[in-house]
Amino acid sequence: MKLGILKPSNAGEKRLTLLPEHIEGLENDILIEAGFGESLEITDKEYEDKGCTILSRKEVYEQADALYSMKGIPEEEYDLLQDNQIIIGWIHPQAKGKAFMEGVATDKHLIILNIDNTQPTIAFEDKIEPIPFIRSNFTYKNSVTAGYVGTIHSMLSYGKLFSSTTNIAILGSGNVSQGAMNAASKLGAIDNIRMFYHSNLDEFYKTYSEYDVIINGIAVTDPTNHMLTYDHVKNMKKGTLVVDLAAQPGEAVEFSKETTYDEPLLKVDDIFVYCIRNIPSLVYRTASEVLSESFTNWVFKRDLQEYIDLAKEHGYNIK
Repeated sequence: MKLGILKPSNAGEKRLTLLPEHIEGLENDILIEAGFGESLEITDKEYEDKGCTILSRKEVYEQADALYSMKGIPEEEYDLLQDNQIIIGWIHPQAKGKAFMEGVATDKHLIILNIDNTQPTIAFEDKIEPIPFIRSNFTYKNSVTAGYVGTIHSMLSYGKLFSSTTNIAILGSGNVSQGAMNAASKLGAIDNIRMFYHSNLDEFYKTYSEYDVIINGIAVTDPTNHMLTYDHVKNMKKGTLVVDLAAQPGEAVEFSKETTYDEPLLKVDDIFVYCIRNIPSLVYRTASEVLSESFTNWVFKRDLQEYIDLAKEHGYNIK
């Protein structure tokens, strides 16, 4: 079967999820969009030398049995999708990808392989099932990188180094929060960092006005279930830096909006908010090595038929 790899189409994304050095022992024919490796100065010939076929973007859509697109399929390209294709990426079928699932994915009878950071799942129609042969949390290094790099970049964007007097609250205990903790401690704030989990959030809400920096690493499944609201802003210190590393604008942090590499901070009343998507792209060379190795080992090496067979076990029928 044929696995198509599409160039990232979202702004600022430079990570590559398949490097030539990891193309070995793959069960499927690999179709690569022309120019895929440009961000890392990798030529099409380097992929061809590994046995890949280089095609235009349209040709990849037309010929592939499965498509990898890191952050999902751009809406303007929905018409290029073929019936019964497998779509691989961070699709989030119950959140930001819900409209895609209920619309084109159902109409074209697509199988979605969602790379959830905790448990990869397979989704089609109204069904979502775990994938037993892909290790849970296999992209954890990418998430740790997001926490680490986002913490450093937000500090530099704010223009003030962390120190022993900087009071920092970190929400969450997952990979992103652990990366943030690692960075903040190395930057000099080790004695004044507190991590808050679901079990002790009550304590955070009693003391949040004391913090100079609040870093959120918790992603919510219900976009109305805000961890921080506009009401909290009123009681924060002037100049507080809120770093939304979950990068869900307006969700976990109600007052966050997507920021960019060019303008990383948003001023909300007297505080500053950082909410950049695709943070690991700031260190895209390192992130590409991490992603390519993990995706090759756990996703790309497997015969695509295995994903189809799993979907069939849960009621999928090719139409």
